[in-house]
Amino acid sequence: MFVRRAFLSWQFVAVVVLPAAVFLSRGVFGASLGWDVLLSVLAAPVLGFALLVVAVLTVVRPSVRADRAVSWFDVAVSAAWHALIIWCCVQPSAGLVFAIGLAAAVAFWGAIWQLVTDAGRRLVGAVRDFGAEYGAAAAARRRGAPIDLGELRPVVAESGEARDSSPRSVAQ
Repeated sequence: MFVRRAFLSWQFVAVVVLPAAVFLSRGVFGASLGWDVLLSVLAAPVLGFALLVVAVLTVVRPSVRADRAVSWFDVAVSAAWHALIIWCCVQPSAGLVFAIGLAAAVAFWGAIWQLVTDAGRRLVGAVRDFGAEYGAAAAARRRGAPIDLGELRPVVAESGEARDSSPRSVAQ
């Protein structure tokens, strides 16, 4: 549970740290000026946005908010994605960039899938609870059984006189 809770916090730190690492690694590891620097300048914000979207999709899940921890699927996929980003900072290659894109797609669609599944589970539970509470009254109406309205009392006007509170007299 500790790892899953720590990873929940790490996701938002990674939104800043990993794009900065991509951008700064080009200068540290000797990128030639030109296309390499331009691509890292363009890739860093896109990567930060993708990390932020996946982190937000993860946090809005009801189960994550209740447990204050991500799922093991989130840990595995996002850890692999983050490791690929760090590896690309040290030794960039076209195949590694493709793997980062593939890991980002898996993390995104996995977060969407878990969000829809979680929300569906909660919706089914809410409908079940609603049906349990109001199912008996609905069944009584379908059978034509009388509905108990409790004790009906006359409404007392301000002058102290009782008046008829039947629906017919109220409508008139």
